[in-house]
Amino acid sequence: MESQVLSQIRAVNTSASDWIESRLAEHGFFGITVSEFSASADVDSVLCESILEALAHAEVLNRVIQFRCSCGEYVLPSDETCSRCGSDMLAVPPIPQISYQRCKPPGRDVPWMLLIHGMNTRGRWQEDFSWRAALLHGRSIPIFSYKYGKIRPGVLLPIRRNQLVKRTRGVLRELAGDVSDIHLGPRPDVIAHSFGTWLIVHALLEDSTMKIGRLILIGSIVPPNFEWGKISSQHLGVLNHICRQDRIVGLAKFFIAESGPSGILGFTDPNIEHRTSESWGHSDCFKTKENLSSAFREIWGPFLTKPLSTHDAFE
Repeated sequence: MESQVLSQIRAVNTSASDWIESRLAEHGFFGITVSEFSASADVDSVLCESILEALAHAEVLNRVIQFRCSCGEYVLPSDETCSRCGSDMLAVPPIPQISYQRCKPPGRDVPWMLLIHGMNTRGRWQEDFSWRAALLHGRSIPIFSYKYGKIRPGVLLPIRRNQLVKRTRGVLRELAGDVSDIHLGPRPDVIAHSFGTWLIVHALLEDSTMKIGRLILIGSIVPPNFEWGKISSQHLGVLNHICRQDRIVGLAKFFIAESGPSGILGFTDPNIEHRTSESWGHSDCFKTKENLSSAFREIWGPFLTKPLSTHDAFE
């Protein structure tokens, strides 16, 4: 119901939709009045009221009526005098104020992150991703962009792939040591694209002591039937972002051993989360700032900040 209402809002006014969606994605308490919405999103107040009423009707938000004395203090309908200024509430009735509220469980904080690009790019998207990650939490998040370069010919050779897996493991261990002094924990969230998805999975397979936080796969060339149970204790959840028009991942199995088109078909393991962008191809997530912003706001950000389960909290 929520996604349906938000889609209808987006069709009417993208500015209002972007603002309200970003706020609804936040965890903790959220409350807004029509005038605050109008001023913050720079949208007509009549439209803002209709949007908030639609969200209340869909039970996305709660419509709450509160009362305020002329001095600004909140009062109860049963109060005879204002606790702040002493005004007689019978002589000067309090002013009703309608607000729209929601309370979500506190979100998970992203500790630090590792970004791994694909083999046909040097990952220029990683810089803009860093900015989006900072906006997500309102603070700077330590992010390391692992750039192994363009290796298309060499990746066909098993010895080269093994070297890259070993290097990836080394980078993870070195970074974990770097952050140990500032108490961020040894588990980075990892966002991998294309061949980077193959690298991180094989790094985990080859070293059972290596652990990461949340893992996002984009343009994944990991086989759809990959046995995630083998590394289930080494991560805190996996999101596979499927781009349905991706033609590259379908070719990977002909050139790279132990690869497959999970970037368009998904995984058979029911524990892996999937989100799909029907019209996007292999690198469309990163082609424009608009696409990257949309993917971060609607797919990656909510997954990264989703509250930990009880089991994960003690990992």
